[in-house]
Amino acid sequence: MSRFDKDNLLKKSKVFCMAPWTHLHTWPDGRTFPCCMTPSDQPIGDLRSDSEFDTLDKIWNSPKYKDMRLKMLKGENIESCNRCYEIESTGHRTLRSDLNENFEHHFDLVNTTQEDGTVEKLNLVYFDFRFSNICNFRCRSCGPELSSAWWEDNKKLFGTPNTEKFIRPFKTADDFYLQVEPLLNSVEEIYFAGGEPLIMDEHYRILKWLDERKKYDVKLKYNTNFSEMRYKGLDVVDLWKKFDTVIVGASLDAEGKRGEYMRKGQDWNQVLENRKRTLEVCPNIHFFISLTLSLMNAYDVVNFHRSWTEKGLINAQDFMVNLLLTPEPLRLQTLPKHHKEKIIELYTEHIKWIHKKATYDGERVASEFQSAINYIEQQDTSQLIPQFERRTRGLDKIRDEDFQTTFPEYEDLY
Repeated sequence: MSRFDKDNLLKKSKVFCMAPWTHLHTWPDGRTFPCCMTPSDQPIGDLRSDSEFDTLDKIWNSPKYKDMRLKMLKGENIESCNRCYEIESTGHRTLRSDLNENFEHHFDLVNTTQEDGTVEKLNLVYFDFRFSNICNFRCRSCGPELSSAWWEDNKKLFGTPNTEKFIRPFKTADDFYLQVEPLLNSVEEIYFAGGEPLIMDEHYRILKWLDERKKYDVKLKYNTNFSEMRYKGLDVVDLWKKFDTVIVGASLDAEGKRGEYMRKGQDWNQVLENRKRTLEVCPNIHFFISLTLSLMNAYDVVNFHRSWTEKGLINAQDFMVNLLLTPEPLRLQTLPKHHKEKIIELYTEHIKWIHKKATYDGERVASEFQSAINYIEQQDTSQLIPQFERRTRGLDKIRDEDFQTTFPEYEDLY
């Protein structure tokens, strides 16, 4: 008999999440969190530190993680979970809701929770380790912590970053091997992100380990800039063909010059070539666009979604809208009222198009655009426009670009 009310926790609770029983997430600098939605200043351990909690095994039952488990079971709000609460208040699905749905079959792990919050065995079902900040892009919404390419721009604009240019979470290569390889015995799902995962040694080493063990049932999920499909003589498409489930979320925010502006380093023609090749050579992968919706592409997102659907590069439902939360000046909520009104009207009409075009899961995509509308209406942060202007003009000068030429719809923004 279950010690805890499974249906109440998974279906009714506004705070319970399966993450503390199934998951860990690391940043490239070694800081470790319950998940990727946790604020960066609230780690539960640090793999590169000399503290007591410097290995995955020790972090698993760190005081902060044990306390989080107990609070969730009691139905108490947790400060480090506020991002999910904020997004869910708009009606948008979150990582919390996804984990509760995807790992409901592991609720027995919740029943092993001891009185002090301990879960004795590190038995990760799902992990998301950012093995490096190595990246070939300088996206407008990013920074040096998650992109080595950003380091020089950050130095020019804000001063020398607090991190080294290239960082990795594990102290040594042996440390990586000793801590990660044993997890492959229990893992069901791995999320690769970055940096840029398709140019990381660790990514290919893990695929090799899984290949040697014939563990092709492990679900591989990616967030990638989709620029490099070949690395050191390896073709990732050839490896993907072996696995039962490969889900590729491509971080694409707009087409052509607009996309190249938002994700500096992108070659739009190469993106198109890579997509056409995966359609031809590896049609079994589930490919979708994972778009970061910000002030910059607020108008353009509708054209982008319709264009790729009409060209047959995606189905209408293969589109995910992620609301940008940081840097705050880039949020949708920063827009002046007259722009917000136009965008709300645009999204309202687009939702009707989605319902007509999507063959399945259309309600999910439509709800993400509705959540964007709700988010826009929630708060007015237009007082941050001067900060947006300073940041944007500064990067434009460094990169020899011009925001208002690229996005003429904002000629009146500043």
